[in-house]
Amino acid sequence: MKKNYITAYFFKFITVFALLIGAKAIAQSEPFNCDYNAYLFQYNDIYALDLASGSSYLVAENITPGNVNGVGYNPTDGYLWGYLKTPSSTIVRIGKDYSVDQYTIPELPTGNKYVGDISPDGIYYFKAGGSSYYKVDINPDSDTYLQYLGAFELSQSLNIADWAFNAADGMLYTVEGSTRLLYKIDPATGTVYNLGAVPILDGLKYTFGAVYFDVDGNFYISANQTGSVYKIDNVQDITLGIIPSNIFAFGPAASSNDGARCPTAPVPQEDCLNGIDDDGDGLVDCDDPSCSGVASCPVIVTTSSANKGGLESNDRLANLISKRNFNRAKSNYIFDKTKAKKLVKSALYGLSSKNDVNNIPLNSLVPLGVVGETSTIESSPSDLLDLTNASDIYSVDYLNGSTNLGSLMVIKTDNTVYEHSKFICDRFLGAQLLSVSNIQLREKDFIKSIIKQPDGSLEFALTFSARVNAEGNFTIESHWNIDAYTSNTAYYNFQIWSNSVDDLLSLADEILDLLEANSEISGYTGSTPPPVFVKSASYKNGEVLLNIVNNNNSESIDLEGGLKLTETSVTEVLGVSAEIDGYLDSVAL
Repeated sequence: MKKNYITAYFFKFITVFALLIGAKAIAQSEPFNCDYNAYLFQYNDIYALDLASGSSYLVAENITPGNVNGVGYNPTDGYLWGYLKTPSSTIVRIGKDYSVDQYTIPELPTGNKYVGDISPDGIYYFKAGGSSYYKVDINPDSDTYLQYLGAFELSQSLNIADWAFNAADGMLYTVEGSTRLLYKIDPATGTVYNLGAVPILDGLKYTFGAVYFDVDGNFYISANQTGSVYKIDNVQDITLGIIPSNIFAFGPAASSNDGARCPTAPVPQEDCLNGIDDDGDGLVDCDDPSCSGVASCPVIVTTSSANKGGLESNDRLANLISKRNFNRAKSNYIFDKTKAKKLVKSALYGLSSKNDVNNIPLNSLVPLGVVGETSTIESSPSDLLDLTNASDIYSVDYLNGSTNLGSLMVIKTDNTVYEHSKFICDRFLGAQLLSVSNIQLREKDFIKSIIKQPDGSLEFALTFSARVNAEGNFTIESHWNIDAYTSNTAYYNFQIWSNSVDDLLSLADEILDLLEANSEISGYTGSTPPPVFVKSASYKNGEVLLNIVNNNNSESIDLEGGLKLTETSVTEVLGVSAEIDGYLDSVAL
């Protein structure tokens, strides 16, 4: 018991208490000069994005009074350039220190231009909707430097959110969100070539607001709503109807999203068969998203049942898990999917309800028919009611045949948020936390996690809670730390996990619709994901080893927590500082 408790406690305090991070400062005030990062612009903030891992971190905030969009990398001077929404007729140049120079060109068209990139010879191509596009010369060696070159027409109208130049053939490429069609554009003539639908995007309804290239002509497409990064191999070699595509990484989501990257910089690629972390993201072979469906790596992996989940982590974790597992083992308990009750969508599903907003039946908040499931079964773990702060629990599994597509737990609590966090307890049971980032629902940020279970299966997880505010409406809260939630109030708590980030988004969005059938959602409160987190931990011979993911290149962490010699003894407050280095590092306590 002592060993388990210490391990669980350190799992808890590394996530529940804040990590105080000492980040490296960027000293250069020079051009970017083709570094390996992709740069993601969200309104007037900039994130550095590692395409290989999907990890990102904020590098600059509020760089201009107006929002920047249509950003591209200029091969002729090494700077990033973009279109400024306000003041009108203004473009900006951004240096390595994220300082901004503004250039007002009176001939420029007014209005926001959110599609943009720069050709190898330094011509800025930008547009909004429709078929019209515009050019400005931003080659400092040109006689027409900073001059407007005029308006031009594409051979067809395109409803796109970004485009990028491919250094391998000098062509522009883009993907249209509504049709998922890949287009090649000849910049000299404006001729648009339809290369066909991208297979990996089939059925998706996202805005692809940021696209990038690498030196080999691989095309990377980022979805605003999920942050998922998709890859199309060597687009310059594509023949009509054959488009090799794959999920590549899971990055940050955003309601306003634009990307820029030096197109001649390489992106590390994972070899899916050699047992080595080739791209340096801490993931080997089939664990790496870029290997999904490649070689022997599966595309879909079964997720765990909600019947196995749900324990809290409020200083009693080891005792509660042991008690629950003992009781289940004593009674030879096995959850039988074939005998579980199946849910059927009623005629009143999703319609406006007359329920007391403080006493909504939990089963009425369960999405049905949104992820292509063949059946939805009840899997409520009733043994949690005696072990946790839940006053009511209802959970379901979404099945395709007998295979789990995903699970949902709906939990009612009376005085505070539910004290269980899936990403804490699963690691205690041997899982690894591979990624933490935001996902966008209705242009609001929620925190999603990617968890690798001990059996090798991957789960995309999302936790949020709804409380009834003073006006009788809902406020939605999504935080990493439990103590960030509003206290002294009742909550409807939702824990979702799925083998697809797209299904995760669909389930969460439907839950919000079902809540709104009972009362309006009048506010959202969220927190940013931690840039540094514990991937996994182990305990041996009095030492806890924390394996850390360091997304923002922090140089040190300060850790606050507590230690108990036994579960009933007084907590000894501990403070630990440790240096860390690189994207992956370990700290021994």
